[in-house]
Amino acid sequence: MAYAGDCLHGKHSQKIHRGQRIYSQNKALELVMQDDGNLVLYSRKDLRPLWASNTHGRNGVEAVMQSDGNFVVYAPGGHPIWASNTHGKHDCKLVLQNDANLVIYDCHNHPVWASNTHGQCPEHEQDILHPGEELLPGRSIHSKNGKLDLIMQTDGNLVLYRTSDGSPIWASNTCHKPVQKCVMQHDGNLVLYEHNGTPIWASNTYGQNGAELKVQDDGNLCMYKGHHCCWASGTHGRC
Repeated sequence: MAYAGDCLHGKHSQKIHRGQRIYSQNKALELVMQDDGNLVLYSRKDLRPLWASNTHGRNGVEAVMQSDGNFVVYAPGGHPIWASNTHGKHDCKLVLQNDANLVIYDCHNHPVWASNTHGQCPEHEQDILHPGEELLPGRSIHSKNGKLDLIMQTDGNLVLYRTSDGSPIWASNTCHKPVQKCVMQHDGNLVLYEHNGTPIWASNTYGQNGAELKVQDDGNLCMYKGHHCCWASGTHGRC
């Protein structure tokens, strides 16, 4: 479950509970209050952790951007187990930025705390799969404007979603198949593979050596060799 928006406002003591998350505007990053009690910032393309509260195993249940300016992870009973130590800075907001930095700003828009993860998730790499790159289950790439998500789902389906309403606009139709990975191959073919290496679905574009897969701002999922589009989802204009 996601919390609406890319920020938490202290004025309203906004919070995320276990299993909830917020996304950056470009959808390339997520801040997750995990079931293990850890608050973690991830790059969604490779599910690489960029920052964490290091509270796993300590029964953290919620992360609150408080009205006093402090961002706090709480265990049951209101017991704080991690804090940004920014109390006294009223009307702050926590923002998950497109540049991968998680920042608390005061009411004058001055930064008072940051995760110092700026640049660890380059924006120009989050909408594309280069030759040889893979999407494993649970991982995703996104259009630069954040309006589209291409997700390799854990149920085996590769799905292109419109983020404004969560509607699927294209899919590989491989739901409930034992997909291990989605590979943008060097030969130009996009292939979903089983654990034993058996292909389940392919774009049938082999021979387009060096082609790249891109999630475009216009709603289309396209494969390019140079400037030539050799495959597309046909979803232009649907975001």
